[in-house]
Amino acid sequence: MTKRNFSMLSLIAISLVLVIALVVGCAAPTTTPTTPTTTTVVKPAKFTLYAIPDLSGPSAVGAAPQHMAAGFMTEWINTNKGGIRGVPIEYIGMDNAYKVDNTVSIYSKFKDAKPLPSIMWTMASADTEALKDRVNEDKIVNWVQGNTPFGVYPAGGYTIACVPSYVDMIGGFLTWVTDDWSKKTGAPVKLGILTWNQTTGKAILVPAMREYAKSKGIEIVGEELFNPTDLDVSTQLTKLKAAGANWIYDNGLSTTSIIINKGMETMGVMNHKLYDATPGTMHHCTNQNQQSVAMITPASAASEGMIGTGWAAEVTESFPGCKIAVEYADKNKLSNPARNASFMCGFTQLDNMAEFVGLTVDKVGWDKVNGTTVKDTILGLQNWKGPNTGTYVYSYSVKKPEPNRGRIFLWTNGKFDFMTDFFTLPNLAPVEFR
Repeated sequence: MTKRNFSMLSLIAISLVLVIALVVGCAAPTTTPTTPTTTTVVKPAKFTLYAIPDLSGPSAVGAAPQHMAAGFMTEWINTNKGGIRGVPIEYIGMDNAYKVDNTVSIYSKFKDAKPLPSIMWTMASADTEALKDRVNEDKIVNWVQGNTPFGVYPAGGYTIACVPSYVDMIGGFLTWVTDDWSKKTGAPVKLGILTWNQTTGKAILVPAMREYAKSKGIEIVGEELFNPTDLDVSTQLTKLKAAGANWIYDNGLSTTSIIINKGMETMGVMNHKLYDATPGTMHHCTNQNQQSVAMITPASAASEGMIGTGWAAEVTESFPGCKIAVEYADKNKLSNPARNASFMCGFTQLDNMAEFVGLTVDKVGWDKVNGTTVKDTILGLQNWKGPNTGTYVYSYSVKKPEPNRGRIFLWTNGKFDFMTDFFTLPNLAPVEFR
C-alpha cells in the first residue's frame, strides 16, 4: 500500500469517527418517565354555621322560631343534599337575650373556633353595630337581619344584610301610600312616626327618610318614641292625632304593633277600612318584624286593616321552602300561629348561608373558603334565590350590600294577605355612600 493510499484511508476513517460523534452528540437525551403530582384537597369533616339569636329577651317571639327552623333546615339539607357539597352542616346558635354584652361575649367564643368561622348570622340591630369593626378586623361575614345604615355603611366591610334596610322598607311604604292610597282616596298623607326608643326603632329616623317623604309630598307631622317595656302609648297617639296624622308608622319589635293597635282602638281612632280617609281617624303601617301571626293574633280584631312593608314569605305560600316548613311543622305538631313568617325565615336564612359556602367551594375549593371568599361570593349575586327554599330574590353589589325588594302585606280576617307583588324599594342608604 502506497503512502498516498494509506493517507487517504486515514482521512476517511477520521471523517467517519467525527460523523458518528456528531450523530451521537445530537441524539435526544434519555429521560426517566415521572408520575405527575396532584394535590388532593381534603374536605372538612363538617362545616359549622353560627348564629346569635334572642331566645329569651323581648325579640324572642320572632327570633326563637327562626332558630328552631334553622335547626330543621340543617337536618333537611344534611339528609336530602348530603350537606354542603358533600360536607355535613353543623348549626350552632347561642342565646344573647337581646343584650349587646352577651352578643360580644358569644362572638368571642365563635371567633376562637377552629377553623375560624367564615360566616355568621345575627338578628338584632344593636348587634350589627356592635360587631361591625370586629368582623372587619377578623374577616368574618356577619350576615345581619338587624339592618341599620350605621351598621352596614360605609360599604366594603364584612357586614352584609340578609334583609332590606329598615329605611328602605319605610321608603317602600312611602312609595305605596302616595302612589296607591293617596290617589285612590284623594287624601294627602300626614304621617306620624311612633317607634321604639332604641337602635331598631330609631333606625328609620334619618335624613334620607325625611327627604324621601318630602319628595313624595308627605308631611311628617310628628315623631314620637316609647320604650320597649311600655304597654301604653296613648300619650304619644294623642299628640300625633292632634298634629293631624292620618297614618302611623312603627319600627319596633315584639308586641309593638298590637300595643299601638289596642291604643288606637281604645281611643276610637283606628281606621279598619284601608281606603277610607275619614278625618280624625288613623291607619297603621308596621314593619317586617311584625309579620307574625303569633304576634298579631292576640289583638286580631284591633289590628284589622293594619298593613306593613315586608320581605318574608308565609308558610302558606307556594314557594319550594314552604313545603319543607310545613313538613317540619306537621312532624313537630306546631300550632297554626307558630307556622308564621318568622318560622319560614329560619328555613330561608339557613338555606342561603349554606349555599353561599357551596358556591364559594365551587369557585375556589374547600381549602380557600374563608370570610373574604364568602363575602366576594355574596356581593357578586344578582337575581339569586336559595336553591331549596326560593322565597326571596337577592341582588347585591359592593356599594349596596343589602337586598332591595319588598311588598305590602295586610292583616285581615285573622291572617296576612299580600296587597302587592315584590317591587324594588327606593335606595335610602346615606347619600354619601350611594
